[in-house]
Amino acid sequence: MLFKGFLYCELYANAKMKQQEIAEGVLTVMASFKSWNGDKCHGNRYLMTDVLKKEMNFNGFIVSDWDGVDYLSEDYFDAVALAVNAGIEMFMVSETW
Repeated sequence: MLFKGFLYCELYANAKMKQQEIAEGVLTVMASFKSWNGDKCHGNRYLMTDVLKKEMNFNGFIVSDWDGVDYLSEDYFDAVALAVNAGIEMFMVSETW
């Protein structure tokens, strides 16, 4: 089964659809470039860890979008730390690497 969507910041609006996909065995979710309440999704621990991993029981891994972490901080090392602490587990290629 292919995952039909990404972890968008409208997670709650699409929670039933996403919950069904997770229950069907989705193992990878890609974080979105979007922002929610002023926070970039790549650095949003509440959405990726608290909601997706804990509330929705997602047991797979979360991958960043291309260069998605680059916009979390001007300091790239801080940006990576923010993303890891938010729940990103695999990073797509970055122009900074």
